[in-house]
Amino acid sequence: MGIASTLTAKVTLNQRYWLLLTLESAGELIILWHGIPPYRRLLFGQAFDTGRLPTNLIVWFIIGATLIQIGYWANRSLELEIGSRRHVVLGHFVLFFGRLNFIFLSGVFATAFFVRFDVVAFSIFGTTVVFAALFSVYCFTRELERLGRALGV
Repeated sequence: MGIASTLTAKVTLNQRYWLLLTLESAGELIILWHGIPPYRRLLFGQAFDTGRLPTNLIVWFIIGATLIQIGYWANRSLELEIGSRRHVVLGHFVLFFGRLNFIFLSGVFATAFFVRFDVVAFSIFGTTVVFAALFSVYCFTRELERLGRALGV
């Protein structure tokens, strides 16, 4: 038995779920951390230097979206077992955070694409990356909804 199979045997499904959820959360934090400052600039009508999304922002969005996608799709096959005790208040908080998160990032999207359309020059690649990041946030929100329901909501 190799080291990898020994480690895999020691990791329970519940531990795997939480590890993958942490991976998704890290991706979400990366998107938020790097996406909020440019959003503030757009909100006040300030364009980027080139009118396009900065390359480093695109790279961070790709990294964040990739982390979320890896965690989300790997978690889809796992059954989440919280235990027999219900955690209704915590479940409601998780559901609330998931909705708030998606509403906030949908607002960012609406601002960038509809309100400040004249300030940003859109490229096909940049637009694809933004849509991939937004889809990833949607997937993270779905995962939070699943967790909230498992907590007893």
